[in-house]
Amino acid sequence: MNWEEFKQGVHARFCPTKFQDFFDDLIKLKQFGSVKEHQIEFECHLSWIGQVTSQQQVSYFIDRLRDNLQVDVRAGNPITLEATISLARLFKARNQAIQRSSLLDNSKVKQALAPLRTP
Repeated sequence: MNWEEFKQGVHARFCPTKFQDFFDDLIKLKQFGSVKEHQIEFECHLSWIGQVTSQQQVSYFIDRLRDNLQVDVRAGNPITLEATISLARLFKARNQAIQRSSLLDNSKVKQALAPLRTP
């Protein structure tokens, strides 16, 4: 079995039917899990629709991110999908660090106020 036969076999077994609109599936895609999970799903859909410019890839990826990441990633003005994904991961990590810090700060405030509470 050569490479082309193998690819055709994999496509026949695991690929959607010819009646599926791959571009429509990509457009409807939305991030629900991690950036990594979204990247995998996005790239999978992207592989089925054929030629898409780098600018379109960047735009489609950003538009399908969670709202709290879209503005930051777009502000980074990435020009490749790889740069876009890197920015999304960076800002996701920053947001998680801020959230952890905020939770820690709230916990410290509660501990500091606990002795002031009257029974």
